[in-house]
Amino acid sequence: MNEFDGDHRKYQALMDYVAFKELHEFVSNSAAIAAHTDSYAVSSLGPIAASKVVELKVAKAGELRGALMHFACQTIVSLCTTFEVAARDFLQAVFAVKPDGMFEFLGPEDARGHVPLKDVLQASSHDELVGALAKRAAGSASKGKYGAVFARATQLAGGTVDKAIVSRLNSLQTERNKLVHERHRPAIGLEEVLNAHATVDAAIDALCEIAVKAGMPGRYTCVHSDAAWVVQDVVGLVPGDAP
Repeated sequence: MNEFDGDHRKYQALMDYVAFKELHEFVSNSAAIAAHTDSYAVSSLGPIAASKVVELKVAKAGELRGALMHFACQTIVSLCTTFEVAARDFLQAVFAVKPDGMFEFLGPEDARGHVPLKDVLQASSHDELVGALAKRAAGSASKGKYGAVFARATQLAGGTVDKAIVSRLNSLQTERNKLVHERHRPAIGLEEVLNAHATVDAAIDALCEIAVKAGMPGRYTCVHSDAAWVVQDVVGLVPGDAP
């Protein structure tokens, strides 16, 4: 089934943020850092001044703060990946229920909508063929600027594009590309990571709202408590019972 699990993608984005927040709380706690640096034993072949010991502990604390900033950068990259996967999954779910939307994303530029005969012959059913094509088309439709991908997904599902989210996603992608491709290392902290999470979270929420209105199968309790789609209810079954 090509359902969109919005709840799971939203949870993944939250866990990206929570992981950084937990480390941030530790590194920002002076008592915790002091206890950590004090746990190190300084050894030397000769006498060592007390000031040198203090200097080494201060350096260790600085290394932890540097590691926190590195993790902040990685968290933003991870949040971006979460959006990329969510957008691709959403598009796959859209194409599964609206196959006509795949036309522009299948085949070469001079033969849009082309489906190789081999794919048709290998499929055991029409549903299997549509599912495979939906996955392929989603991979193509989810490429490009985040804002454009979000807008495309929204329009294909019949929703209204939130231009504010488009702008926020594009800004986030610009920052992500600097971190990945230019090794840009700005002073990123909790506020920046929180803002990145808020952007991805808002985008996933918007996709879930659109999916609910479009009647797409999936899990959207994050925006609508009655929008859970049950794949199979096995409550009460015991070994030997018929499904």
